[in-house]
Amino acid sequence: MKRFEFSLDRVLGFKNQMLDREKNELARLRSIKSQMDEELRELLEEFQAVNRKMKDKSRRGVTALELRSFQFQLDCLRDDMDLLNEKRREQDIKIDGQLAVVLEISQSVSGLDKLKDHQKEEFARYEAKETENEISEFITGKLALVAEV
Repeated sequence: MKRFEFSLDRVLGFKNQMLDREKNELARLRSIKSQMDEELRELLEEFQAVNRKMKDKSRRGVTALELRSFQFQLDCLRDDMDLLNEKRREQDIKIDGQLAVVLEISQSVSGLDKLKDHQKEEFARYEAKETENEISEFITGKLALVAEV
């Protein structure tokens, strides 16, 4: 008996390679977003530290120049956080787009896998029928030999 061969095996292999490549790209984009989240967290901590320092100094007395310096630091940190938040939103859009690509290819691979399973089941039924026919022919042949004797 011949073994089962899926006619679209090369296509399935190619689609699986594409899926792996696109999943790796999605992971890379998510990693970049994670780095941005960490950077934002650090900026927020720095903002809070500068703000606490400014409030602490204000209670003890601060010059206008020192107060202006603190305010400048806070403004710069706020600008950095705003810029980083914009980059994070852009990264989210890229991630959403890449996720759509991964889902589309994944569905395509899933469809090919289902087709392969269906063809494999058909092949198994055909093979079982062939075996049944061979057994039937063998028994009929043996019965014919016994009847002749």
